[in-house]
Amino acid sequence: MKSTFTAILLCLVIAACGQTETATPPTTPQSTIGVEETPEPIISPSPTTSPASPPTELPFSGAIRFANDAEATGGTAGETIDIYVTLEAESPFGEITQMRVAGIYGGGCLLEEDLTKFSWEPFTEEKRFSVGLAINWIGFYVTAQFADEHGNASPIYCADISVEGMPSLTPSD
Repeated sequence: MKSTFTAILLCLVIAACGQTETATPPTTPQSTIGVEETPEPIISPSPTTSPASPPTELPFSGAIRFANDAEATGGTAGETIDIYVTLEAESPFGEITQMRVAGIYGGGCLLEEDLTKFSWEPFTEEKRFSVGLAINWIGFYVTAQFADEHGNASPIYCADISVEGMPSLTPSD
């Protein structure tokens, strides 16, 4: 009885102090004949903490940007224009030293198995693609993968720009 009173008193003291932890009341043995009653210790649960959140960043970061952040470009059908891209990549494991880049006119982003057909080359921050213009709008897709000095490969990055070939304004003979 004394141990139950002590547990209740302790609970009141904890509540009065503004603590949110709760105490576990002691249990009494089923049979008390010939056994001295020993209360179990009052155990407060340890404070709960949120598990550490998994990192939200990928080990690599990268981007493909068209000159002047353009979303479209074009010219007269039949002409060839140059499309410039800026390539950005970082690895937490080392310096970016290689890349494989493909520019596909009207083909869409490449998958990794398709990109393996393109050779690794030294990393540069700028790349130029010469594109022959056809009449109408067509997408031009640039797909890239980067590698650091230790051979760690990045995910595949892809960006596209709309390209329009307009009919000539001067009639041809």
